[in-house]
Amino acid sequence: MAEQDSGTRSLGESFERLGRNLRRAILTAWEHEQRKQVTRELEEGMRSLGAAVERTATEVSQSEAAQRLKAEVEQVAERLRAGELPEKMQTELLEILEDLNRRLEGWLEEASQPDEEEEPDG
Repeated sequence: MAEQDSGTRSLGESFERLGRNLRRAILTAWEHEQRKQVTRELEEGMRSLGAAVERTATEVSQSEAAQRLKAEVEQVAERLRAGELPEKMQTELLEILEDLNRRLEGWLEEASQPDEEEEPDG
């Protein structure tokens, strides 16, 4: 039994020492200047990304195509409120959706093409 207590105490002490060492290693890594620099770069990159996404969203929402789409959706909603025939509305909605799909497909095709400004790697 004394051996078991000694073994348990040794295991306990070893786990306690491991915990202290892990804590020191984590704190040392956390305080390391390289980690701080990476964190600063990530924060700046995320701010830049957020600003770019916001600018793009604003530009897209103000584009002529977006304004036309908004107007078309508003027209459909107004016609629905006015009680026009559902069949006519369905036909117009289908036309709008088909137009939207054509535009999105065109944009996706353009977006998948490499930029002319970029030089090929190699």
